[in-house]
Amino acid sequence: MASLFYNACILTCDPTCDGILKRHRIVCYNWMIVDPDGIIVHINSGTPPVDVDLAESVNCGGRFLIPGLHDAHCHLYLLAHMAKVADLSGAGDVEDVVDALARKLSELGGDSADPPLLKGAQWDQEEIGRTPTRRDLDRVSESVPIVCFRRCWHIVACNSAAIVRCGLDNFTADAYVKEG
Repeated sequence: MASLFYNACILTCDPTCDGILKRHRIVCYNWMIVDPDGIIVHINSGTPPVDVDLAESVNCGGRFLIPGLHDAHCHLYLLAHMAKVADLSGAGDVEDVVDALARKLSELGGDSADPPLLKGAQWDQEEIGRTPTRRDLDRVSESVPIVCFRRCWHIVACNSAAIVRCGLDNFTADAYVKEG
């Protein structure tokens, strides 16, 4: 049997429907009926139907519902940030990572432009065969600090200039820098 969700602001992106709020292709309804498979079979505003056989009736207390949205979080900062970094997501091996970083550095003016930091992002050791090392990244530049974030943004690979910029020396490097 179906379930009724009511007393809600149910947001959809269906511009063909006649909802309460039709701005920017977003439509807001206040009730919907969902079948046992999770498919919306009726959605509308006004008074919900009373002649429907229901498994449950859920008062949403005026809350927002967004059908079909499985992962509600997004990193808007990263979306804008990615426009400024070397995109390493398509890299098939470490040479692709080095080439993408070299292209980005060239766009920024190369070693002579003195950029404060060259960033790359979205590499994955499963796709490129291994984690990039500082020696790999030193081939791009020995003077410009380079920091490359794995696609999870929890792991980084840095070149020697970035390690020096962080103030790591031989003593601290042994504790913090893992060379693959």
